[in-house]
Amino acid sequence: MSEVIAHWHRDVRPVQLLFGDGFERLHDCAGIMHQQPDGPRMIGFLSYENPWGRVGGLYQIAKALPTALSNLLKMEGRDDTEQITRFSPLHTRVPEAIPPDVIQFAMQRGLATQCQPEVGGVGWVEWGADNGNGYDRIQYLGSCIVPFGIPDGSGNRPEYTCTIFKARHADSQGEWILFGNEEFFKGDRSPYEYSCLPQVGFQNPLLLNDALFACCAIPRIFEKLGFIDQVVSLSQEWQFAAAALTLKEAVLGKGIARATCLQVLHNVYDHPLSSEDLSKITDRYDDALWSDCQSVLTRMVPLTDAPVCFVSPEIIADAVSCEAHLNCNTNVIGVCSAHGCGGIFNGRYPSAEFSEPLPSSHGELDGRGLLELKRKYRSEMLRVLESYIRGAREPVLPSGSQQIIGRWYEESNRSFTSMEEGIPILVMMSRFYPTQKGHDVLLESIDRVRTEIPVRYLLVAPGIEEPKHGEFLRRAKEIAKAKDGQLLLLTSWIEGPLRNCLLSGPSFGVLPSLYEPTGMVTEYYQGFTPVIAHATGGLRRLVKPFADGQGTGFVYTYSPPETQDEVEQWKTIMMATAPEARMKVGIYKDLVANLTASIETALRVVRLAPDCYSQMLGNLPGVLSEFSWDKPSRQYLRWIDEAGYIS
Repeated sequence: MSEVIAHWHRDVRPVQLLFGDGFERLHDCAGIMHQQPDGPRMIGFLSYENPWGRVGGLYQIAKALPTALSNLLKMEGRDDTEQITRFSPLHTRVPEAIPPDVIQFAMQRGLATQCQPEVGGVGWVEWGADNGNGYDRIQYLGSCIVPFGIPDGSGNRPEYTCTIFKARHADSQGEWILFGNEEFFKGDRSPYEYSCLPQVGFQNPLLLNDALFACCAIPRIFEKLGFIDQVVSLSQEWQFAAAALTLKEAVLGKGIARATCLQVLHNVYDHPLSSEDLSKITDRYDDALWSDCQSVLTRMVPLTDAPVCFVSPEIIADAVSCEAHLNCNTNVIGVCSAHGCGGIFNGRYPSAEFSEPLPSSHGELDGRGLLELKRKYRSEMLRVLESYIRGAREPVLPSGSQQIIGRWYEESNRSFTSMEEGIPILVMMSRFYPTQKGHDVLLESIDRVRTEIPVRYLLVAPGIEEPKHGEFLRRAKEIAKAKDGQLLLLTSWIEGPLRNCLLSGPSFGVLPSLYEPTGMVTEYYQGFTPVIAHATGGLRRLVKPFADGQGTGFVYTYSPPETQDEVEQWKTIMMATAPEARMKVGIYKDLVANLTASIETALRVVRLAPDCYSQMLGNLPGVLSEFSWDKPSRQYLRWIDEAGYIS
């Protein structure tokens, strides 16, 4: 990324075309901010996920990176003049949402203790259970008016009151600025999914509407909180990309003196953005101003003030070679390449709480000690999992009941914990997303594994529902019946102790993603679990193939097609999400066959070569130490420092 920054030559034509006479002011403000910083600087980390509305990797990065940057600023003596602040929507309907009565009480307490109700700012409200780290807390800060929507004949837009809170989660460092309005952020399955309107392909109009409202609100929230000069926005993913537009318009409108806008991409997801939808947040919606751009990222990336930063360099290479299966044909990579882009490989996800301390180095335990520690984790996982399976009766997702498909025991009175000691257990734990995560690849591989070695498989796939994913569920039930006693599929969200156990107890974690920037590899490593993974994106760097006593797992890939274009095959795979239809595609058949072979190899290692397996376990702490946040935080800070007008 440092080389990309050093040699970046910005194409200013899209900004000139869009802002006309205002370009000179934007140009001068960015140049002054970059060359002559003076006074305090606020770095706003804009994330669609937070502790009270999360799905996976983005939340983990939003939890870890701002903390790492704050620590670096403190170490360099810059924390008196610079601060990192997280901004995120207030999701009100997801399973982990802040209770409505807590939000209402926080507003009442805030308003009751203020002389001027619109200013806000005193009185924390606590809720939840104290898990040893205290309680979750929230504080009302005030509100602002956000004009948003398609303008009427006079150019006026509807106005919404946006409430602003500061919140702290008991299990995470740092505070979050949460904001919202009752008409927005009503995803209930997750922050991105709405049961009232199923997503069609890559399009989700409710999510787009909420994301545009969030970007429209950001400048007004900054102003309300006094962040009106030397503002840096770090927009995560496409949902906050339009902040590059709204903040620049705030500079032209004199609400904010100087602002620099940066874009971070964890995936190459994008969303179509019509002129009509664009008109909800700007008067500059005429297609003639946008150089034939028709999506969020292709419109907004050219407005950012530095090269786009991907969370792993490898995902850029994958996107260039197989763009169709990454970004729904919106030419994101083409636009990012033209604008300038690079990658910063992120540090490991924050640690979970495990029941036994992990060895910090290879030499801390011998081979027998490593296997004994793994056995303890396995026993704990089986105990907690059995309690969950036998005791779970209530639905976890608001949209439907929990499904448990398959079983791990021969008779109804058989205990998980009575399972034979040496039976390998393989776990895949990820949200169900057919165009990325690869649950079906693992399912088809399980069906094809041929070995005398007994084995158990656990697939955790929150987000599955009838009838939307009926083909997958039918296939899962079919394979579970054929593999009687081997396969267990859970379709509910897993949190807390059970999730930690599913990271530390398996013989292997499996990541069969069709593509993946980084995945949850380091979480498995922290749980003392090797990994089987598709060699894609950042997984190629994270998973070291085991050979000659070195390595942390097994990787597999596919053979490039000879007769049909690779991109066309990926298009077919993405469009045909049912397993049977995908199995007609050469790349997909290769992935299934090669994952099957990797699983069979892993089973032989666990069961027949315990010395090799203990070597693999012993390699995990050393490899994990390579992925601290020290290097990436320094790279991010240099990227932030160099942003602005770079000629």
